[in-house]
Amino acid sequence: VLFAGAIAGFLGHRISSQSSGVCRECIPLRHAGCQRCQRGFRLRYDRRFYTGGLPLCSASAQNRQTPENLTQMAGVLGQAVAAPERYAPEVLEPISRQQSAAACFGWDIWHAYELSWCIGDQACHWVGWLSIPADSPATVESKSLKLYLNSLNFHSFADHRGAVNTICADISACAGAIVTLECLPVEGLSDITEELDGVNLPACAAYQGIETISADLLTHSPGKGNVVSEHLVSHSLRSLCPVTAQPDWGSLSIRYSGKAIDHESVSAYLTGYRSHQGFHEQCVDQIFADLLALKPDSLQVVGFYQRRGGIDITPWRSTEPLAANPQRLGRQ
Repeated sequence: VLFAGAIAGFLGHRISSQSSGVCRECIPLRHAGCQRCQRGFRLRYDRRFYTGGLPLCSASAQNRQTPENLTQMAGVLGQAVAAPERYAPEVLEPISRQQSAAACFGWDIWHAYELSWCIGDQACHWVGWLSIPADSPATVESKSLKLYLNSLNFHSFADHRGAVNTICADISACAGAIVTLECLPVEGLSDITEELDGVNLPACAAYQGIETISADLLTHSPGKGNVVSEHLVSHSLRSLCPVTAQPDWGSLSIRYSGKAIDHESVSAYLTGYRSHQGFHEQCVDQIFADLLALKPDSLQVVGFYQRRGGIDITPWRSTEPLAANPQRLGRQ
């Protein structure tokens, strides 16, 4: 979660074939109009980047989310940074994805609540959602995305199609896969807002000190091993930004079929994330991988994280192919 400028990140670029949409209308992508800098920095763990000196918590072996694997970048965190007043695609910064041990399908849905650009001399305002494939080589650093989107506020396009084409091409170049953007009028959020209807899991325990993630806590329900189909919901999802150590809150949706999973064990497992420093996508990848170790017949995990800086992130992971879903919750 890092600013651009003198920020470092991983790059891995490839473009996969996938359609692009604008305002529910499919359009072709154009090539990005800028040359991106290839900047790589050695990964290292520096406690100075973590508020209060909080250490990174080791995660379960399935996902290998260790401190050494987390991307660290140096830049302007904690400093006043003016929003760009000109179109600035160069501020976009990629974060390389780690290879997950669990094969899955999915998307990262980014809801953007502060979309604005000009058509001629008239400012236009939208809300929208970006769809980034879960298997893209990289994802986008969220603060750099905010700076990039703000750089469009005074930029004039010939039409909306041109604006969305440009945004999709720039972010696709950063992520290394085709990214789509769909827009709604600012009063249209109710069209994509839907609350979770499932079995509420027991609240996570609030221990003092540092919790740790342990996949060994996840168990099947005691009994005869009945096969069930359940939708489990937790509003206790909490993790820490891997750079600032500030809390990120979200709601978790778990849909599965197979041998019944013990609800208390899932809550105990999720408690470990309260002190875990990881990006939203990494946390959902790991939860998915750890639940998949219980060998359900099917599994879908979605993390509805609350917004920061006018953007929220909702990673979707599934054992089955699924279309990009713009669903958001009221709390987001």
